[in-house]
Amino acid sequence: MKKLYKIKTYNTMVEEFEVVVEDQKEAKDFAESLVFNCYTNKDDYPLNVERTSQYFDDKRIVSSEIIGYECDMNHEDVMQTAHPFWFRFVTSEEILKEYSIEQKNTGKDHP
Repeated sequence: MKKLYKIKTYNTMVEEFEVVVEDQKEAKDFAESLVFNCYTNKDDYPLNVERTSQYFDDKRIVSSEIIGYECDMNHEDVMQTAHPFWFRFVTSEEILKEYSIEQKNTGKDHP
């Protein structure tokens, strides 16, 4: 039986730029107005800016929790997901069972 988990990750994207401007204040102002509003990996900056480095740092899983079990489409507790499968919500007992299995396998308490 397939299980549905919600996984939350944390990634820090690090970018370094070379900016041609008159002074440091202008460079910082430029960074705040352009770079901090950029949510893509496109490199379409003005001619006075060159991205010299881009990488991810501090990649980790923040949390992982079971949220559903596979079921048929007629199940009374079917949930809406982004997957092409049918899932039902887990019960409190199933959550406790899942975490006790996890703790047994890893020797750690769930966060």
